[in-house]
Amino acid sequence: MKPLIFSMLLIAAATTWAQTLRQEADRTGVLVSTAVQPTQLSEIPYASTLAREFNMLEPENDLKWAALRPDQKTFDFTKADQMVGFARGPGHESPRPHPGLGMVESLMAGGTAFHSSATINLLLEHITRVVSRYRGQVIA
Repeated sequence: MKPLIFSMLLIAAATTWAQTLRQEADRTGVLVSTAVQPTQLSEIPYASTLAREFNMLEPENDLKWAALRPDQKTFDFTKADQMVGFARGPGHESPRPHPGLGMVESLMAGGTAFHSSATINLLLEHITRVVSRYRGQVIA
């Protein structure tokens, strides 16, 4: 057998193909992510597909302003905590949330006017509360 053909056969025999997207991603050191709906985590096919195929998860909307803060005085971390807990499960990298300030207008809807200092204070309070809660639990 010619050396080149033999070498190619050895390489082909030594190559193992990943069975899942996640296995290939882990093998190559790539993070493969998808957006997650915490309300669907109780569905076995959905949760098992996430665990099998992805090594990083992102909350679809549950770390965004409107989901965390339904009004100016209330924070609701229920769904965000559920998603972050699932995403930090065995074999996953820390979750990577979407930008959390993209829906600030939801608080300011209805004609409520904020002075710039009030807006800055509102944003600082929100950022501090969310970052403090998820410090060390999310990637960015």
